[in-house]
Amino acid sequence: MREKLIDDLLKYPGLSEKGELIGVLVDDCIYELKDLLNYEETDELPEALSGAVKELVLMKFHRMGAEGLSSVSRSGVSENYSDELPEKLRRRIYRYRKMRR
Repeated sequence: MREKLIDDLLKYPGLSEKGELIGVLVDDCIYELKDLLNYEETDELPEALSGAVKELVLMKFHRMGAEGLSSVSRSGVSENYSDELPEKLRRRIYRYRKMRR
């Protein structure tokens, strides 16, 4: 799953030269999802979650450099950031949540 995700993400505009960074972000997102879903480190995520991992990687990538900020205003242009998962993405992810052991 990891290699396919990296290959797919490197096809996005602006990401083709960021292979190492994308690899780190994919690993981080997979780890965070496993933790959120109560999976063991050795468990594989379902293939159906590959789209959610991509979305999380893109969110992290676009948020880089603005960590800790809730909003920024430059030359009359405001940007608002949220640390929460979008509801639609959260529902897709939580469908695969396991009960705590």
